[in-house]
Amino acid sequence: MRSKKIRAILKAYNHDFEMEGTQITKRRLWYILKPQIIELFEDKLKKNANAEFNRQFNILAEAGEINDSYIQDASREIEVGKIYPQFIFAVEKATVTETIRDIARVCGFSLYVTGGQSSIYAVKKLVGLIRERTDNAILVMAITDLDKAGEDIARAMKKHFKTDRVYKILLNPAQIPEDKKDEYFDWNEKIGKCYELDILNVHLLRETIAKDLQPFSDKIEEKLTKETIVNLKHQEVENNPKVIKMQQQLNDLKRQLYADTKIDIEFVNFSLEKAFALPQRLEYISK
Repeated sequence: MRSKKIRAILKAYNHDFEMEGTQITKRRLWYILKPQIIELFEDKLKKNANAEFNRQFNILAEAGEINDSYIQDASREIEVGKIYPQFIFAVEKATVTETIRDIARVCGFSLYVTGGQSSIYAVKKLVGLIRERTDNAILVMAITDLDKAGEDIARAMKKHFKTDRVYKILLNPAQIPEDKKDEYFDWNEKIGKCYELDILNVHLLRETIAKDLQPFSDKIEEKLTKETIVNLKHQEVENNPKVIKMQQQLNDLKRQLYADTKIDIEFVNFSLEKAFALPQRLEYISK
């Protein structure tokens, strides 16, 4: 009965964009609704109120029964691919993020750093940004440790992205280097010995991912070829003596114009209230 009442409170909540802004944390929402929810608990059980609020919110959010687009999740990192945003590298650990980000940008893929377990809010935001670019089916390439937590993360992403096209490309048993096979840290009956992503150095990490990306190789090669040609042409122009001389002349002219036209400006209606107002509308006079 109590959980039903909490869900009713959550469904009835109407986000005040003017007072609260376009996005708030779920913690902020808890403080907004706390006075209503806390009354549903006996004194000795009030300490459980926040956990139950979170549980009921997640149930409604995953079922699509509430509009939670105003909830922000700054704890996860997302980056939308510029060429193939529907292909996503989903990375568990920050320790390999830089390497994966470089590869994602080269390929034009999206990047999602889970920092542990996947987040329904981060996924919703990423999917929304992808849908602004393409309606193509989303494919997720999960990059996690070889352990139970990694398997759980991959499964959660299937649920959050609402797709079966989530493939754990790393780390799998066959990808463990021969000289590293004794460096496991646990034993699990389901997946065997457990290894961390860090067991692969940068070279091996790149090499392993390259093998997994063979189905995309033609498109990636075409993109890189075009980019290489453009970059070479750009460098050729930038290094042209005439261009260098013209750039120097332009910089000299800018400096001279700034010196000649510099004036003192006085705001005639400045106040903190107006400075923080949107849009900024301050008048000024020239001395």
